[in-house]
Amino acid sequence: MGTETLHSIAQNDTPAAVQVPPTLNGLIVWAVGRFGGGIIIAMACAMALSKVYEDHARQTDRLMTLLETRAVSDSQLATAIVVLKSSVDEIGKEARIAHKAGQ
Repeated sequence: MGTETLHSIAQNDTPAAVQVPPTLNGLIVWAVGRFGGGIIIAMACAMALSKVYEDHARQTDRLMTLLETRAVSDSQLATAIVVLKSSVDEIGKEARIAHKAGQ
């Protein structure tokens, strides 16, 4: 909701003799006068909640990046282990053949 919309609501909500300035400060003063101190608390809570959600989104993005990197790393490790196993099996075969040939 923009300041123009809030200003329109404030003008319609107040008596004709009262003029609410179309500035952010004027709207804040109107809101406090209209709704009391609770509006200040609600605004502070809304800003804090917005910050928490932004931080959470950033943290989730970082976590997803780490998990993607870990998945690639694990896949490469699995491939390397398969290649190493094949090499060890081949060396074992060659050792058995050499051992039989030497007897």
